[in-house]
Amino acid sequence: MTLTRDLEAKTVASHLYSKEIISETDNEEIQVQKTNQERSEMLLDKLPKKGPNAFETLCNILKEVQPHLEKILRPIQSRGEQLAYSARNSNATRTFLNFIVYSSETC
Repeated sequence: MTLTRDLEAKTVASHLYSKEIISETDNEEIQVQKTNQERSEMLLDKLPKKGPNAFETLCNILKEVQPHLEKILRPIQSRGEQLAYSARNSNATRTFLNFIVYSSETC
């Protein structure tokens, strides 16, 4: 399982937009990407810049639409563990994982 492969980026971005975490422009930029991986990478790249409630809101959305991903992300942050990054992880994924590990907000 990789976050950028399994994340339903169109759905999650739409929910984040409806919760006013990302802007309409952000949502449109994500939606027009050609592949789900590109959409996921863009979403994960934008999310750390969206304030302290972004990760909590993402977790709540994932709990509804992709609970298997929510179950993976919540413990990562709550334990504050250091993640080993493999070469397969994209820059967007690394940035996002840094965000969730070091975010002061908890899900």
